[in-house]
Amino acid sequence: MTIRPAATGCRRRIRPADLAFLFAETHGEPLHVGALLVFDAPPATAGWTLADLVALYRSASPVAPFNRIPEFPPFGSPRWLERDAVDMHYHVRHLRVPAPGGEQQLCELVQELHSEPLDRRQSLFRAFVVEGLADGGFALYAKVHHALVDGISGITRVVRSLSSDVRDPIGPPFFASVPAGRVARPKSIASCPARWTETLMEQARASGDVSSGAVRKMIAALAGAPEPNTPFVAPVTPINGPLSNGRAMAIMSLPIGVLRSIAHSQGGTINDVVLAIVDAAMVRYLAVRGAPVSRPLVAMVPVSLRARGDADATTKASAIVSALGDPNSSPRARMRQIVERMEAAKAEVRAMSKTAATNNAIAMYFLAVGLGSLGVRRPGVNLVVSNVPGPDGDLFLGGARLRGLFPVSALGARIGLNVTLVSRGEQMHMGLVSDRSQLADPERIATLCIEALEELNAAQMKRASSTAPKRKLASSRSRCDGSSLKHKESEARQ
Repeated sequence: MTIRPAATGCRRRIRPADLAFLFAETHGEPLHVGALLVFDAPPATAGWTLADLVALYRSASPVAPFNRIPEFPPFGSPRWLERDAVDMHYHVRHLRVPAPGGEQQLCELVQELHSEPLDRRQSLFRAFVVEGLADGGFALYAKVHHALVDGISGITRVVRSLSSDVRDPIGPPFFASVPAGRVARPKSIASCPARWTETLMEQARASGDVSSGAVRKMIAALAGAPEPNTPFVAPVTPINGPLSNGRAMAIMSLPIGVLRSIAHSQGGTINDVVLAIVDAAMVRYLAVRGAPVSRPLVAMVPVSLRARGDADATTKASAIVSALGDPNSSPRARMRQIVERMEAAKAEVRAMSKTAATNNAIAMYFLAVGLGSLGVRRPGVNLVVSNVPGPDGDLFLGGARLRGLFPVSALGARIGLNVTLVSRGEQMHMGLVSDRSQLADPERIATLCIEALEELNAAQMKRASSTAPKRKLASSRSRCDGSSLKHKESEARQ
C-alpha cells in the first residue's frame, strides 16, 4: 500500500487543537468519538440485504479527512498524509450481535469495540454493520479519531449519509460523503508565510490572555473563592482515578418537551436541565457507593466555536468548567444554582477570542494529564457533559428508518464519565460512557437520571399549579453491565 505526501499547501499541517488529541492519546485513553445508529429492518421492497450494504460501503472511496494518517517528521511540523489506497475490508466490518440480540448485547458489543484504540498506521476511522437484533433491525457503529472531527462535524457527516425520503436508495457513507455547508478552501502556497505569521501572533496573544487568567484563577482558588472555569476545585471521587482502556456504556432517551418546559420555567437551557439531573444522579450514586461529596461536583461542558454552516473537518471547540449544584440541594434549588454558575462560566468564554478559548481548553486538559501523571489525586473536573444538535424529522438508510442515534464519546484526563446528548426530533438521545474499572454500571446512572428528571418535573408542576396533571415521562434506557463480550464476524458476502 502506497502513501503519497499531502499537497504542498500549508493547509495539510495538523492544526493545534487536532494535534493535542494526537499527543494526549495513550493506550488507556483512546481519543476517538463514535456514534451508534439503530435502524428498523429494511422493508421487503428495499431490495437489499446487510451484506449488500457492507459491500457497498467497502466499495466507497474515503474522502478527506478519512483518507489521512498523521506523520511526525524529525524536522518540520506534524502533517497529514493522504493514502492512495485504503483497505476497506479493515475499515468496514460486518458483525453479528450475540443472542438473544437485545439492547444489552448490542451495548456490550459497542463498548468493547469502543475500547480498542484506532491503528494510526491506518486511516483513523472504522465502521461496523451489526446484524442479529432480536426485533429484526440492525445497527451501525462508527468511530473516528477526535483529531479528524468534533462532535458537531461528526454528527453532520453521519446525518448527511442518510435521507429524509424513505424512497431514496442507500447514499454514500459518512466517510465518502461531503457535507453541505461552508468548508475551508485550499490556500495558495504564496499565502502561507503571511498566514503563519498571523497565526503565531494570534497564538501569542491568546496564550498571554490564558496565562494571565490562569494566575488570577489560581490566586482566587487558593483564597477559597474560585472563579468560573477554574479546574482542580472538584472533589475527589472514585470515578477520577487513572483510566484503563476498558469502557462501559448505557443509552437512554428523554422527551425534549419536558426538558424544554423545565428549562423555560427556570430561565435556563435544556443543557442546564440535563446537567441538573446528571448531577443529582451522580451525587446519589456516589453516596450509595460510600463516597458522598461535601461540595459541588465540577463538570466540563464542551462548547462549539463553529460558525453557522461551517462543516470544516477539524476540531473547533472550547470547554466550560463549572461547579454544579450543592450536594444537598432540592431539585429546583439545584437547577437555579446550575443556571447561575453556567451563565457566569459562559460569559467568560464568550469574552475570549476563539483562539484563546481553544487554547484555554487545551491547557486545562494537558494540565490535568500532567498533574495526574505526577500522582496528584484532585481531578481537574469530575465528569463531562456534552450536547450536540441533531436532525429533525425521520431519516432513512435505503428505506430503513433510523430509530436511535446515540453518541459514544471519549474519556481522558482522569475523567471517568462522559455523558453526551444528541437531539433528534422530540427525543434527546443520551450516551453514557465510563471507565469500566471505575464505573462498571453506567446503566445505574441512567436510571438515577430518569428518577431525578421525574422529581424535577414534579417540583416544577407543583409550583406551576397544584391541580395541573402530572406529565408522564416517556423515557427509556438500555442496560450494559460491562461484562466480557464474545462476538464474531458474520459471514458477510465479500
